[in-house]
Amino acid sequence: MKYKPVGLVKKQDWQTGKIGCECEPIISYRYDGYSVYDYFGRLEGIDHFNCVTHCRRKFEKVKSSKYAFVQQNVKVVLSLFRKIYAIERDLREHGVSFDQRRVGRQQKSAPLFEKLKIFLEANATLGTQSWKQAVYYALIRWENLTRFLDHGEVEIDTNLVENRVRPIAIG
Repeated sequence: MKYKPVGLVKKQDWQTGKIGCECEPIISYRYDGYSVYDYFGRLEGIDHFNCVTHCRRKFEKVKSSKYAFVQQNVKVVLSLFRKIYAIERDLREHGVSFDQRRVGRQQKSAPLFEKLKIFLEANATLGTQSWKQAVYYALIRWENLTRFLDHGEVEIDTNLVENRVRPIAIG
């Protein structure tokens, strides 16, 4: 099964066979943390997802820190992200269904995210300002960052969408 990248997904329950008030629209969207989107996340009926890659990039920026403590923490975080992305790659390469992908994420990725959260919370106040900002970025968005674990139809990040629209933005 080939996954289609989605930036904004609108799903409707068409069981009644009618279009109109019998339908309950559910809108899902994923974004990079730009604060204006928080408004939409508070609206009823909208599933709000954060991009895992944007979160990972916050830690990538910190890895060049001159402090060994911060470098070691970043290694732990990036190692967990690599494992999570390896699971995603494996699920995609095996062509599993969306439901199977959801189950695989819950069995394999969710425990890694739990380890990540525990580690970040334990080290949130230690280190440089850039480390603390990366940790804050992740923890303040945690619910929306990990929501994809329960939605096999949703990608882990916005990479596919960004790669598709980049030629439009550049050209």
